[in-house]
Amino acid sequence: MAANSALAIGLWLVRTQAPKLPKGKWKKGVFIGVMLCISTGTAAIVAQVVVGGANDLGAQIFEVAKTADGNTLA
Repeated sequence: MAANSALAIGLWLVRTQAPKLPKGKWKKGVFIGVMLCISTGTAAIVAQVVVGGANDLGAQIFEVAKTADGNTLA
């Protein structure tokens, strides 16, 4: 609790010393942050599908190889 209060007081004291953010750069920064979040989530979903599909394909190939006779794979 004391750390939060000290942080709030410190930020309040330096608020006038911090430069004002130009509106264009701020909007671009928000846009880039949102796009990074979206792309990270999309990449995670795609990775789950690809890894799951590769594991399922490998399991099917393993089952075929395990149960097949030597003559059926030739």
